[in-house]
Amino acid sequence: DIYLGSTLMISTMCAAAIGNIVSDIAGVVSGTIIEDAVARWSKRIETISGGRVKLPPLPKLTYDQRALRSVRLSSQFGCAIGLTIGCCLGMFPLLFFDDHHNKGPADNNTPTNEIIEENIALKNQLDRLKKENADKMWDRAYY
Repeated sequence: DIYLGSTLMISTMCAAAIGNIVSDIAGVVSGTIIEDAVARWSKRIETISGGRVKLPPLPKLTYDQRALRSVRLSSQFGCAIGLTIGCCLGMFPLLFFDDHHNKGPADNNTPTNEIIEENIALKNQLDRLKKENADKMWDRAYY
């Protein structure tokens, strides 16, 4: 959220909502793989459970119709579009946040040159330490 928000210069809440959209769409894509596996094993699951576990009924499509690429893509796109619309509706209240309270003189979050220089120095020190440790690891591994 922080990386996405700082890259796109958006609020943390908006970045979290965009991250939610991405993860939901990934869930839809991987969910269809799981649904297909369960559909293939549905009779066996009912037999093993003695009829206690019954899967919800599938749409009245033949196996060949369900295997059509157009049907699978329509299902995935429908889920993805529905999730995206739902997440966008969830972001709607962000339009009404008043961010004037964050712009006071005592609340200036702009990094100064000193802070930027200190961050650069710390990064250089960290890179140097990583390199030294990497060299020591190779020495230990081969000697």
